[in-house]
Amino acid sequence: MRIPLSRIEYEYVLETFMDCPPPLLLQTGTFFYAVTPQSYTIKQSRLYCTLPAEYIGKNVSVFFEHKKRSIVFSSIIYHSKDGTYLQLPDIAYKYDADAQKRNVHAEIVVPKAPPIIAQGHENFPLDSIIHTDVQLPAASDFLPSAYQIALQYVAEETQSINDHAFPLFLYRLHEFERHVNHWTNHHIQSSLSILFIDSKLMLCGCKDSYAVTIGRRQSLQFILYFPHRTIRILKGRSLFSHFIPKSNGAVLGFLFEDIFEEDKRFLYEQVYHEKYNPSFF
Repeated sequence: MRIPLSRIEYEYVLETFMDCPPPLLLQTGTFFYAVTPQSYTIKQSRLYCTLPAEYIGKNVSVFFEHKKRSIVFSSIIYHSKDGTYLQLPDIAYKYDADAQKRNVHAEIVVPKAPPIIAQGHENFPLDSIIHTDVQLPAASDFLPSAYQIALQYVAEETQSINDHAFPLFLYRLHEFERHVNHWTNHHIQSSLSILFIDSKLMLCGCKDSYAVTIGRRQSLQFILYFPHRTIRILKGRSLFSHFIPKSNGAVLGFLFEDIFEEDKRFLYEQVYHEKYNPSFF
């Protein structure tokens, strides 16, 4: 949930931002682009940084951290003779986890067996974006093969993965892996937690022993429960199982293969906070 800063709050946050530039995460569509403090400058309310050409003209959400709280503002990426820039706005928002979305849960319907239940985790809410100094692997070649499989289903398939650009689901998995031992030590043995969900993928965390009991299943259905909305997906399958090294945690990936267009729209806009464009899918 994005809560507008008051005028006094905004002026204080902006002053701190100008005096001590923080790391930034720029979100456009399904992707994030990491920007270090050393790689941007601010002149006359314009933030200049070097970005790939495909970002020019796009709407962007800019995340940064202020006193351990995520702040976000919206802008558009422009290009001029002085370089690529975005305009600092007159309003910004506190970025807090939406309490309603903690009630999200899912049933994974398995033929001739009881459904598998996946719940949102109270310490890892789906709507949270906390750390802007995230350090992901330098390139997709260094990612686990399971995560590389998931990359094939990222919505904007033409977007390149590199040292700075990465899809949101990788950020979520990175955060989970950072805290996996603490999470699994306080986790029920036979349960799944939803780590990420959009219009194509659902990724869940669990203990490795429970992942073994679930295994790979090629024919699945899903029922997704959101506040005020239930989504039924009649066809899907297991995509991968990844056992996290030096831990007792695992990540399971599921692929949605048959989903109504309006449900795609709802799921996309829930996680990316921008209008769904069918032409990208």
